Amino acid sequence: MIEALQKRAITLFKLQHYQEAVKAFWSLQRKGPLDTEAEYYREQASFRAMFYQAQEALESKKPFTALRLFEDILRQEPDNMQCLYGKGLSLYQLGKF
Repeated sequence: MIEALQKRAITLFKLQHYQEAVKAFWSLQRKGPLDTEAEYYREQASFRAMFYQAQEALESKKPFTALRLFEDILRQEPDNMQCLYGKGLSLYQLGKF
């Protein structure tokens, strides 16, 4: 059962359904610790879901929300160029340039 849930979560990730993948990984994690492969995909799905939320916030003219999300990602991946760019756009929308 756990193996099938793990395959489902990884498949959702590979299909770029990051929000659903994150939920699947969290429900899987409640059943016990994840193996190395599942943990890797869970982390990647979480970052990508957060990134897309930040982009949506930016496009919806919610620069405070976008900035917070981009900064959260940058704490984990300080060299992420897409997030650095998104942070810059957020600051620009806030008039902080």
